[in-house]
Amino acid sequence: MLFRSNGYIRVAEKFSHIEEEINRINKPVFQLIYLALPIFLTILLLISRTLTKPILKLTSIVKKAKENLLETKVPESKSKNEIGELQNTFSSLLESLQEKNKENQAILDNQDLLVKARTLELEQAKEKLIISQKRAKLGHYDVDLNTGAWDCSETLY
Repeated sequence: MLFRSNGYIRVAEKFSHIEEEINRINKPVFQLIYLALPIFLTILLLISRTLTKPILKLTSIVKKAKENLLETKVPESKSKNEIGELQNTFSSLLESLQEKNKENQAILDNQDLLVKARTLELEQAKEKLIISQKRAKLGHYDVDLNTGAWDCSETLY
């Protein structure tokens, strides 16, 4: 062995002694890793839940909206991140669809009234036409194009 003023230098040593020394030096490091691993995994889990919570909330809102689109109300998000922006966009899109549906329903309701009014006008015009045909001694006939059946007035007979 070679000596120095504050210690000595090992020139040759058994392999088993080197392994024991490495294990002794590494033991506190491994203990720290085993202790820190559950703490880091718990922190990671909490962070991931915090990040995924808005996504899961938006997903559940979209699934509910899918079942009953025209009656679903999506709350506005106060968050300014991407998920909040997506939720606000979905909310405004859904409101726009609901408004357009109301407009379409109003148009359909008006169409029903318009069809009823026009049908009444046509029936009145038909009655006037039949009266004028009787006075002019002209006949008329009606044909059902679906069945081919037809009917005619007494004047035509």
